[in-house]
Amino acid sequence: TRSESRHRHTWVRSSSEPSRSFSVEGDAVHWGTAVRPLRFETEAAAENETVPPPIIPGRVITVDALTARSFAPLSGRVVEQRVRLGDRVAKGDKLVRIQTAELAGLLREKSIAGLEITTKKNVLNRLEQLHALRAASDTELLLAQSELEQAKLRGKASSAVLGSLAVTPADPASFWVVAPRAGTIVAFSATAGSEVGPSAAEPLAVVSDLDSVLVVAQVPPLEAVSLKVGGLASVRLPGCEDGSNATAEAVSEVVGPESQTVPTRLRVANGQRQLKPNGYVAVVFNTAGVARALSVPSEAVVSDGAQSVVFVETSPGELEKRSVRLGRQGRKRTEVLEGIRS
Repeated sequence: TRSESRHRHTWVRSSSEPSRSFSVEGDAVHWGTAVRPLRFETEAAAENETVPPPIIPGRVITVDALTARSFAPLSGRVVEQRVRLGDRVAKGDKLVRIQTAELAGLLREKSIAGLEITTKKNVLNRLEQLHALRAASDTELLLAQSELEQAKLRGKASSAVLGSLAVTPADPASFWVVAPRAGTIVAFSATAGSEVGPSAAEPLAVVSDLDSVLVVAQVPPLEAVSLKVGGLASVRLPGCEDGSNATAEAVSEVVGPESQTVPTRLRVANGQRQLKPNGYVAVVFNTAGVARALSVPSEAVVSDGAQSVVFVETSPGELEKRSVRLGRQGRKRTEVLEGIRS
């Protein structure tokens, strides 16, 4: 058994043989001044010895503002792919070629609109000449002008449809899906022969700038109490000593119902590309300057799994068992949040 007091902490080290030189009354242990077969050691509970912060697992994800997703704007079949997962691309690079019958109809509409505009312009030019010679009426001239404007509107509409697709036609029957931004291919689902279309749930490719990434850490509620937006942390790969500096970008106000942890998002500079999306990392939050609770040697805490206790030396020759609520638990010291102070 062990014990802890507001000023001194006591626990039983050894026992040579059963003795009647002490007695137990409820939660208190008493012993006399006779020679004791038990040797007790005491140590003061400390307020200045902090327990090292725990290592919290985190997962690397991309920054939404630096990420773009590419979908197939027309239904068709993948016939060629130019990139793979992890490749770096520049804006406008060709990613996937898709064969489709819909493109031919859109290109035809654009061509027809262009021909119609040319025809209406010629008609208007001729009527303007005739009108100058008094051979055409004002009504005919106004009608020709109106028809030209309508043809131009149809041409703009057909061009806008093609432009909104953000594709590069390869031929009348296929088009290229191109990179919407510079970055790294962090997700790629297109495979040769697969059917794709605008209703697909998953994008064909996801391109993200990995110069900056996010780390989502699942923080225990006890540790999350002291976390604030802008707080600092160290992020490192498992097994590595050196880490990267990170800044807390968001601390959830809700505890996850299943994990019973607080999701915390950190921003990390990643110019060397050491942190890779979907990878796991170790996160240690910087708690310097945060007031901590009393701490005692970890071996002074007795726990049965459901309850933790320490023995408090309330006066010379008397120990009292007290239930305690624990904070951080390290190999050498453990924080006691409640139960020691009387």
